[in-house]
Amino acid sequence: MKKIIVPTDFSDCANNALKAASDIAKKNKAEIHLVHVYDQPFYGFAEANLDIVKNRQVVNHIEEKFNTISALGFMKNVKLKKH
Repeated sequence: MKKIIVPTDFSDCANNALKAASDIAKKNKAEIHLVHVYDQPFYGFAEANLDIVKNRQVVNHIEEKFNTISALGFMKNVKLKKH
């Protein structure tokens, strides 16, 4: 096992699953691919600039959450790729 895919919604339950995955990754020298999916809002042509701004805000929030996860103690010495 070289890669472990872990979906997350950044909830406590998802973090528990990530902790279990990190234990497995450490034992098998595997990397974790952490995946978060969100529904990008779509606005009409007139609101296109608003769409870009709101999407950037959502992406920034997700990046902050990913950084928080990277800093968790149980993630130490685990190779993590964020998607």
